Amino acid sequence: MADSVLEEAISSLNLLTRANAPTTDDLLDLANQWKAFLKPIAHRTYLPADLDRWKLKAEEALSNTDSATRLGILKAVNEDPMLGVMLVILVLPGVMLRRCPFWWGLHFAEQDASGNITVPAANAQNSEPVWKVKSLDPPTATRKYLLFSDVHRDAAIDDKGPFKSGSIDHFKANKGLYKRLLDYAFAHDYTVVEGGDCEELWFVGDTTAYPKTANGDLDVAAKLQLAIDANADIYAKLATLHAAGRYVRIQGNHDSFLKDAALRAKLERAIKGNSAAPFEIYDACLIKGVKTMFENSALDILASLPSVMSAQNVQQAVDRLTKGKLGLDSNDYTDTCQMLVCHGHQFDFWNCPENEMLGMLIANAVGVTADGMMDPLLDARGIALQGNPLIDFGDKLSAMPVFNSWPDKQSSIKFAHDVQHMPSRLRTLSDNVMFYESIPSAWGALGLALNTTVNGQIKTPAQSRADMNALNPFDAYTYIKRHHMNHICLGHTHNPQSQPFMTLGNLNSLVLPFAPVLSALERLFPNLPRPSLKTNYFNTGTAGWMEGVIWAVEIDQTGQARLIYWTANSIDPEYMDWELQPLDPAMKGLITSALSQALEAGITTIDQAVETIHDKFLGMARSAQGTVEAFEKELEDFLVLPIHMLGGALMKSANDAYEQADKLRRSFSLEELDNKIGQLGSDAADTIKRALDERLAPLRDFAQDVILSIKRRAMHGFPADRKKAIESISIKAPIPAGDQRLVETFRTILTPIVEAKLEPEIGAGRSASAARQAAAFTASIFTNFPRNMPFFTSMDEALNPAMRARNTNTPVLQSFLSTLWMYPLSGTTIDIEVPGFKGVRMGSTFVIADGVVELTILLRPISGPKPPPRNYPSPNNS
Repeated sequence: MADSVLEEAISSLNLLTRANAPTTDDLLDLANQWKAFLKPIAHRTYLPADLDRWKLKAEEALSNTDSATRLGILKAVNEDPMLGVMLVILVLPGVMLRRCPFWWGLHFAEQDASGNITVPAANAQNSEPVWKVKSLDPPTATRKYLLFSDVHRDAAIDDKGPFKSGSIDHFKANKGLYKRLLDYAFAHDYTVVEGGDCEELWFVGDTTAYPKTANGDLDVAAKLQLAIDANADIYAKLATLHAAGRYVRIQGNHDSFLKDAALRAKLERAIKGNSAAPFEIYDACLIKGVKTMFENSALDILASLPSVMSAQNVQQAVDRLTKGKLGLDSNDYTDTCQMLVCHGHQFDFWNCPENEMLGMLIANAVGVTADGMMDPLLDARGIALQGNPLIDFGDKLSAMPVFNSWPDKQSSIKFAHDVQHMPSRLRTLSDNVMFYESIPSAWGALGLALNTTVNGQIKTPAQSRADMNALNPFDAYTYIKRHHMNHICLGHTHNPQSQPFMTLGNLNSLVLPFAPVLSALERLFPNLPRPSLKTNYFNTGTAGWMEGVIWAVEIDQTGQARLIYWTANSIDPEYMDWELQPLDPAMKGLITSALSQALEAGITTIDQAVETIHDKFLGMARSAQGTVEAFEKELEDFLVLPIHMLGGALMKSANDAYEQADKLRRSFSLEELDNKIGQLGSDAADTIKRALDERLAPLRDFAQDVILSIKRRAMHGFPADRKKAIESISIKAPIPAGDQRLVETFRTILTPIVEAKLEPEIGAGRSASAARQAAAFTASIFTNFPRNMPFFTSMDEALNPAMRARNTNTPVLQSFLSTLWMYPLSGTTIDIEVPGFKGVRMGSTFVIADGVVELTILLRPISGPKPPPRNYPSPNNS
């Protein structure tokens, strides 16, 4: 092995094992930590004037989509990644101001008469106020669906060859398998939906090898052509599907340059081939007739007992009691809804369309750098001892943040098997500082309003609101049932999911109509776990960035959506143990017949059957096996409710109950862990997880409470009493002195930026708390970055105290601070106005005092002059 190769491998190994020194409050130390991680090609020192110039360029690139400007910045960032990190810090206040109005407008997105989705922009200009939507017919035997995403087709120049740093290619390892799957799709009557990030156009990598224009600028059109050429056989198969009307393409973020007409034309030529069928790239597609799989919940089972008791004979009782339960038969589930398929970056603070430049900065400063470091280590494979692996480099890298974006084959297959065979109750939403799965999950249930068919006519949400009285409980229920509660399927995160569970700390206060039921259960069983909510969220995983494994979501001919994967050894799709399959009707008949015969053999009447069951239940309760604790454990899996339960929080009765209970001013308090994570051994991971869940429950409730309060107020308004016509929701958490000093360090840096943006709006000298809020968000991101952030749900992976990159002594505080982008900067307001809804003005205050950080959200009806829209056409206007 050449000396240079050995040095690369040793250097990479040091990166894995090096323990970082404890962080201090000095920004210089923070920058030095990042330098050690990023290994910039050129170690430069930037003067303030240099950073100001680059900041202006970055803000310009944030506000316009000129490819040349953006590529010029990415070229510089790839040559010096530390520049990218510094730019991220400097543009964050402006990005927070831009994103917040778009984020709250997204909660009122709805389909219009054209079939597209409109996104209100609150009091801001939305870069993409309309989503272009492709409507797809319900599945049948000859029209099934395979949903792929995140293929990341790369170019030949992205591969630097063995034992060389800098390769950023990954799809080539899965290319042969993907070709096979496209053939499978064509042969088995599937329509293929590629859900974005299909070509890798964000990662730049080696700027010397990247194609250039005549004047020396990076040429992304030429890079796209190289990716098409390297995957010509794949595009030929896509062209065959397209010609048959069985290919749909969705826009992602890593292929966002395709919004340029010239680039899109190149792709169109590759996919259309000789076909006359038009080619479009959509923001989303909408599939009708997808099963909800929400029937037969705990509430449904309880509600069905009277019908069982009123059965005329044993066979009828068996049918009523076992439908949807006995035989693991998916055919028993018949309720359907619509499924919206989009890429998912729209819900991502870092990569959403408004903030694409921010995502590009992070992808190239952090992602490209880490990706390029891995190759010598992966090529060397590992170190063996006595005939067994001692250190598997791929396995080590696949367990590390950032590096785990590209797991090797062994780790990818192990992950697939773990997901396939995991207990269903452990399938929870994954929320972390980079993406909160809970957000699109709740959005699909209560945020997005889709068109529906009423008496054979298409009815838009706006038309329903015009015909209904939102104060009438029946009308409100009808509106929610008609237009909400839809499935949503994303890609983007690479984390495969199929209707995982959401946990909320205080479902009682959030969904008031259900409160009496929960209270009764809690009185009977004091230690009963809080009910989980089964969500309508799906994620296709990735087709290109898990070596040896391709994930997808299948919608079969019955309309059931399932998570599936393939490996090279798979003959057919691999299904999850925890998802139902159709049962042959003949077999189903044998099962129910056998049960009926067994009951009839010893019980002659249905009354005797019910009485026998009742006596047996009492006997169990009196036995050792039937103690309260044992019964509670049995009920843990039973109490899984459909996410539709959250719909109760939007009813007029819920709005009235909040006012009558004097909950207009309510607060949540966060509590930090009693022990530092770094001081606990790996065996304590489960204990830490449970403790974090408990400490973070108020944060989940706070965020959901704000969302549901805004939706309630938009539907039903505020109290008539002007003194009460303001709703205050606050959350606070302890902040250690060291963290507070770090926030103040960032505040010093960001104050001039915030002042320049806000003082024309809120007045001179009043922007200090806004700067502190931006600084607190920045501090939460750049301290020991990155790490898992459990927010709405439990952690999806065990904490490893040995991982310094994921280690923090204040995980609850930093989880809280990492959500600050969702709310207006302190002292500012946004107006949420949607036709047919009541206007809501949202403001906030952010304070750090006496060792406590507190955020207060204020909601009030819109009155008086509306704040002017914030425009960011260029840095000269900021």
